[in-house]
Parts: sequence; C-alpha cells; structure tokens
Amino acid sequence: MSEAPEMQTILQIVSAIDEGIASGARPEALMEQVLPLLRAHFGTESDIRLYRLVGHQLVHWPINGENGASADNDRLALDEHPAYVKALEGGVITYLVEERTLIAPLKTGEFDIGVLTVSGEDTPENRAALKMLGSHLGLALGNLIVRDLIGRQAVAAHQLREGQTLEEFASAIARNMLKPRQFISINLFHFEEDQFQGIRTLVTANRRESYVLGEEEAILILEEDDLGEIGRVYFDAQPVYIGNIAESVLSDHAKQWLAERGIQSIYLIPMRVEGNTYGFVGINGLDPNLDITPAESQALQALTDQVSALIRVHNLAQTATYAQTISARQALAFNQLAVGQDFATMAKIIARYMLIEHGRFIAINTIDYDEAGRAAGWTVKVSANREDAFTDEMRFEIDWDALPEVFQRAIENGEPFNVANVETFGFEAFSPQMLAYFKENGLRSIFNVPITMGGQVGAILSVVSQQLTSFTPEEMNAYTNLADQIGALLDVQESLQEAEQARDLAENLVLASRLVTAAVDYPYMAQAVLYTIARDSKGIAITLFDRQLEVDELPNSRHCLTLHTQAAYYTEDELPEGFLTELPDEEAILQMMRGQPIYYTSLRGDSTFSETTRARAEELGANGMMVIGLRAAGLLLGTLNIFTEDAPAYNDDQVEALTTLADQIGISVQTRQLLEATSEAREQAEKLVETNRAITMAFDEADMLQAVMGGMPSFVDAAVLLLFDRPIHAGQLPQTIITRAIATREEVKTVEIIDNPDPDNENAKEALKQVIEGRAFIIEDFDNYESLMTPNSINAMKTLGMKSAVSVGLRSGNQLRGILSFGAFDTLQLALYPTGNFLALADQIALTLENRELLEQTESSLEEAGTLYEVNRALVQSQTPSDVLRALQRYIAFDADLLSFSTLEYNAQGEITDLITVARIRGNTVIDEPIRLSDGVGEESIAAYTAYLDQLRESVLIVEDASDDEENTMQQVLGEGSYIVFVLRSGKRVTDIVSILYDTPRKFSNQQRRLYQSIYNQIGIVIDNQRLLRDSQTAAARLAEQVRVLRAMNELAVALSAARDKEAILTRASEALVRSLNIDHVGIAIVQPDGETMIVEGEYPPQGAIGTVVNPGEDDIQKIIRGKGEPAVINDLPNSDIHVGNREVLESIGIQSIAVLPLLDHNNEFIGTVGL
Repeated sequence: MSEAPEMQTILQIVSAIDEGIASGARPEALMEQVLPLLRAHFGTESDIRLYRLVGHQLVHWPINGENGASADNDRLALDEHPAYVKALEGGVITYLVEERTLIAPLKTGEFDIGVLTVSGEDTPENRAALKMLGSHLGLALGNLIVRDLIGRQAVAAHQLREGQTLEEFASAIARNMLKPRQFISINLFHFEEDQFQGIRTLVTANRRESYVLGEEEAILILEEDDLGEIGRVYFDAQPVYIGNIAESVLSDHAKQWLAERGIQSIYLIPMRVEGNTYGFVGINGLDPNLDITPAESQALQALTDQVSALIRVHNLAQTATYAQTISARQALAFNQLAVGQDFATMAKIIARYMLIEHGRFIAINTIDYDEAGRAAGWTVKVSANREDAFTDEMRFEIDWDALPEVFQRAIENGEPFNVANVETFGFEAFSPQMLAYFKENGLRSIFNVPITMGGQVGAILSVVSQQLTSFTPEEMNAYTNLADQIGALLDVQESLQEAEQARDLAENLVLASRLVTAAVDYPYMAQAVLYTIARDSKGIAITLFDRQLEVDELPNSRHCLTLHTQAAYYTEDELPEGFLTELPDEEAILQMMRGQPIYYTSLRGDSTFSETTRARAEELGANGMMVIGLRAAGLLLGTLNIFTEDAPAYNDDQVEALTTLADQIGISVQTRQLLEATSEAREQAEKLVETNRAITMAFDEADMLQAVMGGMPSFVDAAVLLLFDRPIHAGQLPQTIITRAIATREEVKTVEIIDNPDPDNENAKEALKQVIEGRAFIIEDFDNYESLMTPNSINAMKTLGMKSAVSVGLRSGNQLRGILSFGAFDTLQLALYPTGNFLALADQIALTLENRELLEQTESSLEEAGTLYEVNRALVQSQTPSDVLRALQRYIAFDADLLSFSTLEYNAQGEITDLITVARIRGNTVIDEPIRLSDGVGEESIAAYTAYLDQLRESVLIVEDASDDEENTMQQVLGEGSYIVFVLRSGKRVTDIVSILYDTPRKFSNQQRRLYQSIYNQIGIVIDNQRLLRDSQTAAARLAEQVRVLRAMNELAVALSAARDKEAILTRASEALVRSLNIDHVGIAIVQPDGETMIVEGEYPPQGAIGTVVNPGEDDIQKIIRGKGEPAVINDLPNSDIHVGNREVLESIGIQSIAVLPLLDHNNEFIGTVGL
C-alpha cells in the first residue's frame, strides 16, 4: 500500500461504485469492477476480501480476481473475533496486528452488510481512505441487495396473492427467495390433549416444484432437548436459526427425523395472526449454514406474515363453506334416521352423509359395565364407510382404573372426547387389545361421542380417521347432535319394545298359568314355561324337596321330577341319579323364600354341582342357570330351574313373570300333593286305626310293638320301645332308660337293656326336649353317630343291621315317659316318611301305657286302701308297743325277719343317753324284755348314733341294701340287709323308733313306699295315744300316791305332835316316810354339836343302824349335800363314789340304791340328812 494515497484513485473507485449502482449491476459485478482500483490504491500484493454478515457469522463473499483466497477464513464466527464485532457495532475501522489487516464495516442505514478487509499498514491515511471507501461501498452494496430483494419479494408477494393453496404459497416463496440446495416448508404446531407436542408439516417446495409430505412424514414430536431450540419458535414467537443440525443440541430423534429428509440447517420464521403464533415457515438447507442475511431475514418475515394473513382469509372462507356443508349433510342424516333402525343401518346413514374426507369411517360401540357400574368392556357393534357397513363384532376389555380422565368423564357424564393420536393416548395401559386393533387397521385419530340411553351411556359413536386429523368444531357439533338423535331414537325404540314385550309377556304369562293349572303331570308344567316365557332357554327342570320347608328349615334331600328341553322331555325315572340333587344352604333358602332368583353364570365349571348335573348341562349346551323357588302358602316346596346357554339375561319384567309362574307351579304342586296326601292319609288313617286298636288290646309291650310293625311301610325294618324309670319334663334326664321290647319283621323280643345317661349331658337334654315338643329325632347313620344317652340300646339296633333311626316321644301331657324308635337298613330312608304317623303311634302307646298304669294304680290303690284300713284298725286297737308290732307284721311285714320298737332316753339336759328296745318280734316270738343299746355298743357308737338322729330329717327311712353304705350309722345299729325305719317325734325330739328289718337286700315298690308313708302317720297317732294313756295312768297313780303321802304326812304330823322326845320323833318320822313313799328303809342322821359328825338317830324299819356315825368329811357326796343343800341320788350303790365306811353300813342292811335329802331347820340351816 502506498504511503500517500492518491486522491485520484479514490475518486475513481467512488466513481466506479456510483456507476455500478446506476447501472443496477449485481453486487458481485460491482465488486469485480471495483477490485482492481482498490488493489491499485492499496498495492497489487494486498489481500482484499469481502465478507457478508449471515446471522452470527461473517461469510466470505467470493469475487473474481481475489489474491490468496483460503478456505480457512471463509467463515468467521463473531463470538470468536471481537475485532470484527467492534467494527460492525461501532462503525469504526479496526486493525488486526498479527494479520496486518484493516477491517472496515459495510453498513446501510437499516442493516449491516458485512466487512471489507485490506492487508497493509495501520496508517492514518489508510484508515481514512478505507473508511471513505467502506462507507460508499456499503451504501452501494446495500442499495443493490435491497433492490434485488425488493424485486424478488414483490414477485413473490404477487404470486402469493394469486395463489389459492398452500402448495402455491410455498412455490411462490421458493422460486423467488431460495438459493440452490434449499427448500421451504409450511408447518403448523401439533397439539395432543391441548398440550404442545411438536410440529406438523403441511407442504414443502424448492425452486422447481412443491409437494405435500405424506402423513407418516408430516409430524415431528419434540422431546425435551428440542424444546429449547425448535420450540422457541412456539414459545418465544421469534425466528430460530440452526446452522448445523448434526452439531446442535437437538435430540437424536429430531436429528434423525431431519436427516432422513436431508436437512442439515434450518431457519424457522414464525407465522403470526392477530398476535397468535400457530406455525412457521421453514427455510431448510441441504448443507450446513444457510447464510441468511439480515435483509433476507426481513424479506422472508414479510412474506411469512403475508402467507399467515392469506391462510387466515382462506380458512375463514373455507370454514364458512364447510360449516354450511356439514349443516346440510347433518340435516340429511337426521331425516334418514328413524325409530326401529339397527346400529348397522344408522351407521350407514351417518357414513353416507357425514364422511366427506377420505380415510375415515364410522363405528358404533356398546359399553359393558361391571357390578360396580364401571366400564369393563368396549364392543364394536358395527363399522361403516361411505359404501358399506360391517357387523363383525369385536369386544375389548377395559381397565377402568387405567382409563384417562377424559375417557372416564365421557362414560360418567356423556362428554365427547377426541383422541388426536391413538399411539399417545394411553391405550396400552387400559386396553392393549384395542391399541393393537387400531395399529393393525392403520387408525390414527378418533372422535368419540357418547350415546345416552335411558339415562346412562350405553354406546359411543366414533369417527375414526387413518390420518392424524384435527376434527373441526362444526364436525364435532354435528356428530354430537347425531349421537343425541341416535340416543333419543333408541330410547323411543326401547320404550316401544318394552311395551310390546310387556304385552307379549302378559299374554304368555296368562297362557302359561292356564297350561300349568290344566297340566296333568310335571312335564306339562315344565313345557308351559319352556314354550311361553323361557323360549330362548335350553331346558326347564322342576325339583322338589323331601318336605315343604318353612323359613328356618333346610331340606334333607331333593329330587328332580322332570327335565323338558326344546327337543324332548324326561320324567323322574328317566333322569340319571344325582341330577339336580344338590341341597341349597340357608342363604339360598331365604333368597328363594323372598321370591328372589339365584343365578349361576358358569354352571359347567361350578364344583358345587355334581358331575351328573354338570354333564347334563353340557349335553344341553347350557352354561348358565336361573333357579326360582316354588312357593305356596308361605312354604318352599322345590325349585324351577331354567338352563340358559350363557349367563341368564332376563330383564326385571321377565324375572317377575317367571317368579309368578313358579308360584303358580308351587300352588299346583301343593294341590297335587294335598290330593295325593289325602288319599294316602285315608289309607294310613285306616291302618293307624287298626294299629291303635291292636295297641289298645295288646297284652304287653312286645304285643304293642308287634301291632306297630304290622302297620308300618316296608322300609321300616324294626321298632324299639324304651321306657324311663320316671316321667320327666323338658330339661330333665331319667336316671335309667330301659329298652323293654324290640320288634322286627321276623320276631318280637322282650328285653331289658339298661342305659344310665349322664345327668350333666346337655346334648341328651336337648334331644329329649325335642321329642317332648313333638318333633322327631333322626339319626341318619349309626356309623357316624355317638350316643351319650342310650349307647346299649343303639348297639342292640346296630346288631340287628340297622343303619338309621327316627325316634319320637311317648308323651303324657308335658311329660315324657319313654321313646319309640323306628329303624331301617338304609341310611336316610326314614327321612322320606312323614313323622306324623310315628307321632300318632307313639301317642297311642303312651296313652295305652298311661291307662294301664292308671288301672294298676287304681287296683293298687284299692288294695292299698284296704291294707291301710286293716293296719289302722289294728293299730288303733293296740295298747302296747308289742301290739303295734303285731299289727305291722300281720298286714305289711309278714315276711320280715325282725320288727322292733325302741324308745329314746334323755337326761335332764335333753341329751340322748340311751336307746331302749322295749318290744321285738322275730318270727312268731314276741319279746317284751327291754334291751339297752348301751349294753351292746360302746359310748362312741352311742354318740355317733345320737348325732345321726339329731341331723336326721326323714320320718320314714327306707334302705333297700344297707351294704351299699358302709358308713351308715343306722346300718351299724340295725345290721346289713334291708329295713324300713319309722322315726317318731314329739315336736323336734325323736321319741321312738319302729323298725322292720330283712336279713337280705330287697326292692320296695312305689306302692309299698306310699303305704309306709301312710302308716307312719297312723303309728305316730297310736304311739301318741298310748303315751297319753300311760301319762294319764301315771298321773292318776301319782295323784293317788300324793294323796297317800299327804295322808301319811298328816299322820306323821299327828304322831310327831304326840311324841315327847327326839328319839320318838325321829322314829315316828321314819316310819311315816316309809309308809307314805312306799320305800324299803328310811334313816335319819343328825349333826352333832361339833358341827361335823353325824349320827343315825332314827330309822324304820329297825336295822340296827341307830348310833352309826356318818363322817361327811371323808364322803364327797355328803360334802355336796352339805355344801350345796341339794339331794343326791345313787342308783348303783356298790359302784358309787360314796365313802367306803358309809357304803358298808348301807350294804349291811341290804341297801342297793339311795336318795339322800338334806334336813334343814326353820332358819334353813343344815342339821342332818334323810336317807330314803
């Protein structure tokens, strides 16, 4: 570069630039003219380069004639070359020292063009020359570029205004604005469920042609990495430039999608209308770096805005036209839809008028609900295109919990919903089958409108497209109206059908009721159901239980009377054993009692049914069954079984009609049974009358059982009679149960099998309560039954070969006297026979036994009364205990080994001291010699016996075997064997005991026991009378004695008054006491002056005792008399504690017992004793 630029050269350069602008030369031609002048000015070796500003890069603008052009600096990133940035932003000349290069910005008033670089020295002259040249060159290039862009933009804008389609819009921009290896695309944003998901390409074009992308290529779903780059055109509504796709941060999916289309760089220009961005125009490069200049960017944005406006205008017009078309077609479809049409017809009508676009079809689907009311299945009933309808049904399972919320709302609230893309809607979660079906048929999007029928979504109208189609609001509204119309038509049709079905059902019910009433047998009853209300069933069966059931009862057996199919009927004898013999449980019985059907949906696989029942169901082609109870008069007789191919699907009216018909059959069956029962009852009544007569005339229990067996049906093989030891009430158990007789078909035996039930056995009490209440007690199988009440009796029946038994009570009022049991060789055979006959026979036997017992009691009572009369008469006439014993021996104890009469002896304290047997009879010998108990047993036995009598409360003690109780005190007194003891009392004190003894144990009958109780009272009266007599006699004797004593005392007083000395007085007194008291001797001892010594001074009769000294100091008895002033009685003088000396004196005069009385003076002072 010359050190001093020549002004002439600069002017030549400026002049060349102006000429280029005036001639309209292209920028490249202009630079070819200017370059030699620049080189001449700056030096021929100078490296002069021109760069265009493209985005954030400076791109080399090649010009013919350049020196040393190198690819290394063809593209400069601004963020890596701050000197270039400074030149552009500041509009100043900058210098690169290392490269020795000056940088001049090329600018216009609106935008930057690029930079001009010249190698050389950094001098003021060069800077000034380069600044001036850069300014002129920038303006010149700017004018040329803008002029070219404006021309091309004007042509493109004109072509856009003339265009009608997106292809024409794309071609207009591509032909005028694109460079080689570039193409344009017009794109819309893609949404799924109102969420921005990606881009959808509508059309592409290059400078030669335009074309619409295939549906498979049209959509790019953006991933998270893509949203920060491509997504900015949507979120920020700003242009997006990516110069090298391969090196960008886009996702691998987006890179692959772009690479498959040859795109290596993109420039995205947002399409905006009224402030909303709905798509973009894309400039796509097949090479990296599109090199879009700022001027080009402005021109492309202007054209894009024009395209946006044109699309808006065209869409409005098309929308108005399309809305009119849709409305007209909807009206035509409305007019064609009518009541009575099926889904196929309706689908064909809608498809014919509403499917404008290709690749769409109509489907009508039904929704299946589970027990919780949730959608469980989706069935395609029909599909149709504009040419035809297809009715191949397909059902898809649905997982309600996995359904998207929009789908659940559609089912619950009837809201339409759109599936924009079946692959992203989530079908794989709730119905993989449905997703597979969609993919298999190339289905991409679906618009669904629920069809409400009867207040519930029952079907769905689906508009299915093979394209990723956005349905317009007009389309959605039209299809929603058509779905509502279908729902209304179906409701009307259902109402008409229900009315027609109700009329048919009523007519069939009347006809069936007549047929049932007139039926001659059970197959005709089943036929009446099969040919009227249940025409679509596979068969009708009627079963009966073993008896008519009440609410709380369960059947013991069940048998099928008939089975009627569409082709044939079978009677009970023709049906296989075990068919429909299953027994219902309590819940099923209660349900049938209420008139509620029981449904079985998988009969062949239900293990609760027998193999026979399931096999016959399979032969019928049935897998479902409805069971309805046969009811009559509040009782359940059996079941009506309706076999169906699948699960029973009868509506409420049909179920009600079938229930009514089942009740009609129940009434007919009950009437038939009553007629049969009346005839059977007549025969049985005649047999019962004969049997009852024979029972009444029977000699004994065995004859009774023989009469019973004669009136029993053939399957009753034995009868057993068990009697209790005593009648019992509910809640009680007998002590002994005796099996008295067993009768079979071959023989009758009198037996005595004894069972002693456990008194605490509650099960036995409950069983007896059951028979007391008039119910039968059934043992179904002896092998599986353990008796805790009559094991011995049951073993006897098992020995005879019995397998089962029914027992009824021998009742007398509310008492139970025994049990009548009937046995059979076959298990459960007895359960088929009415228990009323058994009860009638048991009642007759009980009555006969009771009458006989009453007769025996009457005879016994008469005999007992006679005996009691004779005993009472003999007892009344008895005077002594011996007379009492004779009366008892003669009338009630003639065979007794010993009879005894004993009296108890008490002391002054009221304690028993001894028992004296005053009379005995052994055989014919009467012994009146008294025997004291104390003479035969020790004091301990007397004490035990005394304690026993004190606690004894019985008046008559009857012991059949005294050896059973070794600790019995009475046994110790009376010995072993048997005895009856009458314990006689005066108040609470036991006074006498009358005993009847047997040397060996024996039994006493109830009659004897009653007689003993009655005699006890009479014995007591007789003994009391004898005691009163003795007391009266004793009182009289005592009175006479007292008179005699008083007389003697009077004589004594006279004698004493006549006596003059002490000796005479004491002698006369002794004599008077002997005579008046009727005693053997009286001695009177007087205390001497010493106050201690006593001397006998008077006696009578004289025994030489006068003058005998009595020494009280050595005599304990004398001490008691003198100390206490009380008399002393000595009954056994030789064995007494009296002083030896005094005892010897008394014994010398023959005294054995003595009563010693104190002798007191008028001052109550002790002065001596009187010995009696």
